[in-house]
Amino acid sequence: MKKILKVMDRSGDSTVAFDNEVNDSAKNEARQLFDKIIAQGAAVFEIGKDGKGSGPIRNFDELGTENIVVPRISGG
Repeated sequence: MKKILKVMDRSGDSTVAFDNEVNDSAKNEARQLFDKIIAQGAAVFEIGKDGKGSGPIRNFDELGTENIVVPRISGG
């Protein structure tokens, strides 16, 4: 099953796609990215078919088909 991570960060928006059923370099890179962004305090949400999300995803294996990564917002 193809899964997508849409990442918003200082450099803009990027998309990472991988097949969850194939253990290849794309899936490994997506897992490493997920672990890195979670460690940095970002939040990951699945984008539902109705355009609405659910609660935050904290585990790579819980990713839905289409997901969005939102960086931690800090005040200043």
